[in-house]
Amino acid sequence: MFFACGQKGYVITGTIEGDGHPVKDGTAVLFIPVGLEVVDTAKITDGKFEFRSTEVNPGNYAIGVRDVQGSIPIFIEEGRFTVKADIEKLSAGRAEGGETQNLNNIVKDKREEILPRNEYNALNQELMSDIPQERRDEINAIIEKGAKEFDDFKLDLAKKHPDSYYAANYLIYNYSNLPFEEVKPLADKILSNKKFENYAKVPVVRRFMEIMEKENQGK
Repeated sequence: MFFACGQKGYVITGTIEGDGHPVKDGTAVLFIPVGLEVVDTAKITDGKFEFRSTEVNPGNYAIGVRDVQGSIPIFIEEGRFTVKADIEKLSAGRAEGGETQNLNNIVKDKREEILPRNEYNALNQELMSDIPQERRDEINAIIEKGAKEFDDFKLDLAKKHPDSYYAANYLIYNYSNLPFEEVKPLADKILSNKKFENYAKVPVVRRFMEIMEKENQGK
């Protein structure tokens, strides 16, 4: 509980700049990407804005600026968050704060460390050109090695933080690619955690675990 009066909720403070200077004015928009449902708006004054609520519905959100292309992804749960972005490239902005958002940032940074996006794009572009099979095999090996390292890192992070929304989200989007013996221990921890009782995605975890357990009976 971080409000002085003991109430729960979240606070998001943001800074928007352009050409190295604070954006004078505008309107920041907090919305749910799926369906583009607007949750809140805030006036930007001298590059600063703030969203504050005592009610939290944990999940993936985004922050944009009215009449400006792009948005900044953010996972909101209880806590304090900061957002910094350039008005000319909002999608490259960064949100920090909250366990899940910080874990998402770790994953994003790790991906760039393993195989930077510009290098990955260059390799894919090369694959589309007329190159010797030996070079094609070499590129595919580089990409596959990077993908395997990245997948292992994400799974390990979920195992280390089984009480996080990151772990729940990871399981939902990756369970079909994992062996049952990897899925079950993590799923059991998530399904037994009261923190996730009202999380909209948890019923999905419960349903696929029931299916997987039936499929693995007797194996």
